[in-house]
Amino acid sequence: TMSKNPSSLGRWMARLRGQAGMSQPELARRVGKRLGRKFAQSTIAGWELGSGFGNAEVLPALASELGVSIEDLLRVQQTSKGYVPRPDDELPPKRF
Repeated sequence: TMSKNPSSLGRWMARLRGQAGMSQPELARRVGKRLGRKFAQSTIAGWELGSGFGNAEVLPALASELGVSIEDLLRVQQTSKGYVPRPDDELPPKRF
């Protein structure tokens, strides 16, 4: 389970989006294209403001468009005890 609060994850997602050089509308368009449906920029804005993250089905498309793993997107790391919050605040390298 994740112990990070939504506003912290939202700020993190905004940093990842900035690292990827994308605006909210561009990210929404690209995620929507991957999902095969319209995806609202207001959803991205809501996430970044900390209003939660909605449906988990979006995570693979979002991580892929941001060029990071799902673990990096959620700021967690896998350990022998399961997924735990990452201790650092450093942006991950783009993987894709």
